[in-house]
Amino acid sequence: MEFLSNIWSTGNYIPHGHCYLWQSGLVWLHLLSDLFVALAYFSISISLIYFIQKQQDMPYPEIFVLFSGFIVACGMTHLMAVLTLWYPTYWLSGLIKAITAVVSVLTALKLAPLIPKLLELSLLAQLKAINNQLTLEIKDRIKAQEELQLSQQKLQLIINTIPQSIFWKNQDLIYQGCNYTFANKAGLKSPVEIIGKTDYDLHWTQEEAENYRKKDQQVIDYNTPLYQIIETQQTSQGQQIWVETNKVPLQNQRGEIIGVLGTYEDITERIKAQEKLKQQQKTLRAILDNAPIWIWMTNINGKMQFVNKTLCENLGIAESKFFKIKNYDQFLTKKEAEIIHNSDTIYWQNDTKYHSEKTFTFVDNKQHHLEIMKVKIKDDANEVLGIISLGLDITDNKQSQQKLQESESKFRQIARHEELLNRLANQIRNSLNLDTILNTTVYQVRTLFKVERCHFVWYRFGNSLNVDETNSKYLDCWEIVNESKAEKVPSLLGRYTTKQVGPWALRFLQLEIIRVDDISLVSDKKMQDFILRLGLISFLSIPIKTQSGQIGVLVCGHHTSIRQWRDSEVELLKGVTNQLAIAIDQAELYNQSREVALQAREQAHELSKALQKLQQAQAQLIQTEKMSSLGQIVAGLAHEINNPINFISANISYASQYTQNLLSLIHLYQQNYPHPPTIIQEQIEAVELDFLIEDLPKILNSMKVGADRICAIILSLRNFSRLDESEVKIVDIHEGIESTLLILQNKLREKPEEKAIQIIKKYDSLPNIECYVSQINQVFMNIISNAVDALAEKRNKKSQQSNPNLLMQENLPTIEISTKATSSQQVAIIISDNGIGMTEIVCQKIFDPFFTTKPVGSGTGLGLSVSYQIIVEKHQGKLNCTSTPKQGTEFLIEIPIRQKTKQI
Repeated sequence: MEFLSNIWSTGNYIPHGHCYLWQSGLVWLHLLSDLFVALAYFSISISLIYFIQKQQDMPYPEIFVLFSGFIVACGMTHLMAVLTLWYPTYWLSGLIKAITAVVSVLTALKLAPLIPKLLELSLLAQLKAINNQLTLEIKDRIKAQEELQLSQQKLQLIINTIPQSIFWKNQDLIYQGCNYTFANKAGLKSPVEIIGKTDYDLHWTQEEAENYRKKDQQVIDYNTPLYQIIETQQTSQGQQIWVETNKVPLQNQRGEIIGVLGTYEDITERIKAQEKLKQQQKTLRAILDNAPIWIWMTNINGKMQFVNKTLCENLGIAESKFFKIKNYDQFLTKKEAEIIHNSDTIYWQNDTKYHSEKTFTFVDNKQHHLEIMKVKIKDDANEVLGIISLGLDITDNKQSQQKLQESESKFRQIARHEELLNRLANQIRNSLNLDTILNTTVYQVRTLFKVERCHFVWYRFGNSLNVDETNSKYLDCWEIVNESKAEKVPSLLGRYTTKQVGPWALRFLQLEIIRVDDISLVSDKKMQDFILRLGLISFLSIPIKTQSGQIGVLVCGHHTSIRQWRDSEVELLKGVTNQLAIAIDQAELYNQSREVALQAREQAHELSKALQKLQQAQAQLIQTEKMSSLGQIVAGLAHEINNPINFISANISYASQYTQNLLSLIHLYQQNYPHPPTIIQEQIEAVELDFLIEDLPKILNSMKVGADRICAIILSLRNFSRLDESEVKIVDIHEGIESTLLILQNKLREKPEEKAIQIIKKYDSLPNIECYVSQINQVFMNIISNAVDALAEKRNKKSQQSNPNLLMQENLPTIEISTKATSSQQVAIIISDNGIGMTEIVCQKIFDPFFTTKPVGSGTGLGLSVSYQIIVEKHQGKLNCTSTPKQGTEFLIEIPIRQKTKQI
């Protein structure tokens, strides 16, 4: 039982296919060969058994039975060779080989004593039998070979249908075969042509050929495959492309390296897309790094995937270190890291939007308030990839809010004790206009405190309106800007120098509260004199200082009587000044915010204009590049054709003269030798000499006409391209129109399914125009090409058969081009067609970049936009479009005869 179990066991052996490296071509070759050989052996055995049954008088039939058994056993060994390609049942294979050996030994033992007896048989009968047997075997082998050849053809067909380029070389790096894809890219007509060639024989560059051979030799020397090799390749058209190549060593049945097998595919578009993606990623990274907010991204495991420059600078950590960090506490404080970690955990558990405010320590060791938002990033399958977090520094806003809240809290506390102060403060804060605030304050305070006057003073530092007459230097001053007073009290509005104010100025600057009940009791004579000059007897002053650093003083006073200032009045007035300071700060903030908003709107407007100019520049660059490429191709073709056609044109006249001389000589021979020999007479009849003499001058004349026509076409092509005329030139505008029409001649002529477009020219006598020649030709090309497209419906012959009205003369496809001088300084070119026309809405958008009425893939929407820029901006002209649906379109081009300034 153990022996039977081992027979069917595969053990730890590997299939025989591993020896072939599972190369499909080699595996199929052995598979088909063994199958066909086995079938041949079985058919031979069946034929022998059938022969014995039918030929009853055949001597020694047992030897045929043994031979049949031996052949069947041999066929079984070939079937086992097929089986062991995938299933390593080598015990079973060995058993069958042992049976084959036993049968072969028995056959040999049986055959040996029969040889003398067989020799006694008739030699002719033996030879006949042998011949019949050989004939059968030959037929079987031919059939097997045909089937093998068919299998190889199928294998080659499969290889040829693979879209990738496939090739194989021998050890000497000589091509042994390839598929049709490779042959096509190598510039060959069929894969057979590659056999025997090397890389140097193909259109690769020297450097590419050496690089390919170096990689091939590396694969053979080290018996190691090379995958995903990115390299360049020159096509049969001379273009440079990028390919991705894979190369593996080829081995025979003995495991010996016999060559290299390679595949490659064109990845040029992928490389271009990758370059474009890299540029977009670079731009996006610059935007993110310069954003004044924190931006970071973590994956589902919490590992950092992205940080922007702002976050790195604020925390003082290099970007490279972030990607090595596993936890937040490695760059944040323990408390901050715990807050961020908890916020991530909460957000992972909920699908709702996350928004919070947290405090972080920056590199300046200061606490900053950040407004944090989190968003989940998902792929196309709606699977979450990670979290992207945004952090906006709102420290300044928080501080401003905090200060405002503190001020409002203090105000509410005072308001609870003093109802009058609350009403007064409300009136002061009803406006954000500084002058209104101060006027309201002084009026309400005078009314509230029942004083004769109340005014507000600003400290002006180095005001240019106050000049010391002795030394002409700017002086500090104190300016009374707002006042509320009784009717008979004099006005004190105006400026007072620090020298005039005297010692009071120092006390004001020190923000000292000054309370004077009776000025006569002030001991300082200078201080007393200043107050008396103002006409005041008693006053109370409360200083204020705004957040911007300005110093002001709120003053209450009496001119006619003494007043005892109570402490409660002082406290109440201090509350008023506090609220006044807040109102002034708010007014200043409001004014600053208005200025910032105005600047922001101006910047947005400038950015919008810059974006529009950028789009126009981009559109013009794309179209200019396209026309530049067309001009280069046209100029190159004209140059390449010009030299040989000049040679032909120059020699036709000589050829005509020489031909005429030869014909004259033949005529003399005919006159002097009217009866030439028979052989010459036969040759004259064979070549039809009379017809030749008559037709040869006509042929030469036709060649001259054709050469002159080609010269004219080349001249038109060179006039159209004008590659050497990038600056302003003085030219005949009609030459540009004619060159454009010649270039478009193929579109204009009649075709099997389209009628020809008739061109009507109405040229006026125009002076030479100063312009950018190639750009003006580009405008003509764009407008006339669009007119040809608009006439597609009228040109369709099938449509004309279904609609007889289209056959009328006025409905024939027509383009009319007319020129005229509108003034001594300006000319006009009018290009019109009788095509499908456009609506008014389309006409309004026709010059917008990327706007097109053509189907997707048929137009870029740049032609007329670039044309408009060339005429209006480049040549200071006008380009207008008028159109009526179903009637046609007209373009009016107006350009000056001389350019005022040359564009750069």
